[in-house]
Amino acid sequence: MNIRLRLTLLFAILVASIMLVFSLSVYYLYDQFREQEFNKRLQEKAKTTVRLLEDVNGITESLLHAIDRNNLTAMHKEEVTIYNIQNKIVYDSGKEPFSVSPAVLQSIREGKSFREQDGEKEIIGLRYVDRHNEVLVVIAYAIDLYGFSKLERLRNILVTGWAISLFVVLFSGWLFAGDALRPVSEIIEQVKNISARNIHERLTIGREKDELAQLAITFNELLARLEVAFTSQRSFVSHASHELRTPLAIMMGQLGVSLMQERTPEAYRDTIKETIEEVKKMRDLVNGLLELARLNDDSSQFFVRPLRVDELLWQAREILLTHMPNYNVHIEFDQFPEEEEALEIEGDASLLQTAFMNLMG
Repeated sequence: MNIRLRLTLLFAILVASIMLVFSLSVYYLYDQFREQEFNKRLQEKAKTTVRLLEDVNGITESLLHAIDRNNLTAMHKEEVTIYNIQNKIVYDSGKEPFSVSPAVLQSIREGKSFREQDGEKEIIGLRYVDRHNEVLVVIAYAIDLYGFSKLERLRNILVTGWAISLFVVLFSGWLFAGDALRPVSEIIEQVKNISARNIHERLTIGREKDELAQLAITFNELLARLEVAFTSQRSFVSHASHELRTPLAIMMGQLGVSLMQERTPEAYRDTIKETIEEVKKMRDLVNGLLELARLNDDSSQFFVRPLRVDELLWQAREILLTHMPNYNVHIEFDQFPEEEEALEIEGDASLLQTAFMNLMG
């Protein structure tokens, strides 16, 4: 799984989870609101019914039933039942009376709230004191047909909206992830085109100073170090080839002259001695070049301290003449500055001696 797909899925899962929690919260809160509003309507219906029976002169149960049947705002399958102090029914709407235990009726008379749900039916009970100070218990129930219909409609809207939003999030997340990772793709393509032949090239750094720009800068610094290493390697090979060419040519010339005609054993010995001397020169030269390469690879081996150039030249001359007595090395100080401070430099004595010996040899 590539990074773009992983980012898209993570983004989609995060947003989908947030949307799911939001949808469930909206659905739950609306269901609570619907229940509270419907309970209020049931309470108003119960209070209205008992007040009509008590306050309106000449109203009978049959007349109240007729009013309920023709009430356009009546709730679905609503039922109101009124109990007196003896737990006898003094009024019911005549549809489907709801039986309540005496313990529940007594609890309501004591002022405790009563709410219950029986399937789709929502039931409430309340305490009412009439003008004769008689405590009545009113039980009302109904089915919130319109409320449940709205709740179902809301559920369908939330589910559909969540599914559509998930698709939109996946699509937009895929686009945004691609746009965010485009610089990475560009860096990959640029890196693929860099080889030993064009190691001087560098990655393009965008205007944004973000982590990808820092990555490009770091990679460019790595390329710069690699370029220095390759340059040093090529320089080492070039210098080694140049320095080794001369003694090899001398050896080939000496051996070739020796083979041109018969010579005395003494002459052959002289040729062999000269060849050995050239081999020693080559050995010392190779050792010096290897030492330079080793120090160049590991800068921690450098011991930098104040040095005098003239002293280093004399020391290099003495060491060279010790190994090659037939050499003549003259050091002219005419061009040297008169001030002693001008002859002082900062460097590694061993490395500078090796360099001077290679130049003298």
